[in-house]
Amino acid sequence: MDLSEMKRQSDASARVRPPRGAPELFRRLFLSRASLGFELLLAIKHHARRLFIIGLQNSSALTSISVTNLVIVALHRCEQKTHRFVRRMIEIDRHVIYHEIRAS
Repeated sequence: MDLSEMKRQSDASARVRPPRGAPELFRRLFLSRASLGFELLLAIKHHARRLFIIGLQNSSALTSISVTNLVIVALHRCEQKTHRFVRRMIEIDRHVIYHEIRAS
């Protein structure tokens, strides 16, 4: 297999389209890698900003650590390109913030 054939195969796999009449959720799974990465970074940016603001309001070191962990974990999740892990990560951060606010 030469280089041009490998490039042709990778280009063809990048243009995969969902079948006609597929449910909306199924269609969303067929996002291109670029748009998935962009959506993920946008969600991480807004979530990290909200965590940072809550951390400043509570003057808590734990929330600041949570923001740092979010960015570090998010970079790893971005490589995997999977929404499921990002949702779980955000749920965990919300859980930590909820208990932190409740304790103060």
